[in-house]
Amino acid sequence: MTSTSPPVGIADSIVASAAAAAIIEVHEEIHGLARHAGRAGVVARLRERAAELAHSGAAREQLKSRALEAAADDLAWGRAALSNWPTFFAEELRPSPESRAELRRLVTPYQPADAVAASVAASIEARLLQDGGDSFTAARQLTERLSDEIVLQSALWDDPRITADLDARRLMRAGELGLSLRLEAVKPRKTERTRSQPKRGGVWKWLRAPFEPWASRA
Repeated sequence: MTSTSPPVGIADSIVASAAAAAIIEVHEEIHGLARHAGRAGVVARLRERAAELAHSGAAREQLKSRALEAAADDLAWGRAALSNWPTFFAEELRPSPESRAELRRLVTPYQPADAVAASVAASIEARLLQDGGDSFTAARQLTERLSDEIVLQSALWDDPRITADLDARRLMRAGELGLSLRLEAVKPRKTERTRSQPKRGGVWKWLRAPFEPWASRA
């Protein structure tokens, strides 16, 4: 399986947007946990959730894992959670090509089974449909959102800023393949129609005349 990296600007934008969404989700979790636990309990639960998601093959869950861990660190040190989290936003923190290449070297010998790729892709698609509002809107936007998820998977599976181990990165790469196959399956097909070329006389000649004064009206 080959993996072609998306243009840097597009990938960075989609990664930053997904990281911002992860921050919102983590703040919601913190507010929910704080109703039933003190600071130490909240920190412990955030770390548990971060560890769980670190094994996921979904790029968004890997981002959330990092956000959960960063939030836990902030709260443990008495800071506001994620008030300053530049990891996936600051250009100077973008991984070097060398650091990506090393992870690629370790991960790329793996060739995922079709069933693995399909399973990871299905779980990602299920979340897209769940988060997409009503079923009609979610289905209508599915093609665009699948495209974004493919970019996200491609941008992060070899990114050292996430804490995923090699097995999780292999799942992420499998997910990229599965989503690509799924996108091809749901893309609207253009209907091929055979159209005959209009004859050079009649209406065709009349339409051309104002733009080609030399065209005969006879």
